[in-house]
Amino acid sequence: MIKIRFIWNYIPIPVFILPRQATSMMPEKYGGFSLGIIVALRPKWKDDEGLIQHELTHIKQNLRTCLWSGIKQNWSKQHRLDRECEAYAVQLSYSSDRDLVRHKKLFIGFMQDKYNLGMTKPVIAANFDKWILRIL
Repeated sequence: MIKIRFIWNYIPIPVFILPRQATSMMPEKYGGFSLGIIVALRPKWKDDEGLIQHELTHIKQNLRTCLWSGIKQNWSKQHRLDRECEAYAVQLSYSSDRDLVRHKKLFIGFMQDKYNLGMTKPVIAANFDKWILRIL
């Protein structure tokens, strides 16, 4: 199944909902990923607009830096943190008011556990707060 989402209101991006058998090529810890100008999601998350927008944010980061952002994240943990903070802040903007605090805590935990940052939760939370203020 394919959905189309637009970034900057004019660039169409395909969002592929992977068949269950194809999700083995995706790391278990992720519900979705972006590669180039496509997004792929596990079927469980096909209707999670916040996650879709998170992945679209990574595509925007890459396009606005001529792919440099995606490359730089491989050696700069601070850059990787900033990329994820921006994407999770966008994702957080799709949370209901009653879920904001719970999702913020969850996303901070994801950043600490999934992205090999070697940073404490308070450091991640402080950086995340800066991005939340920009996005929300």
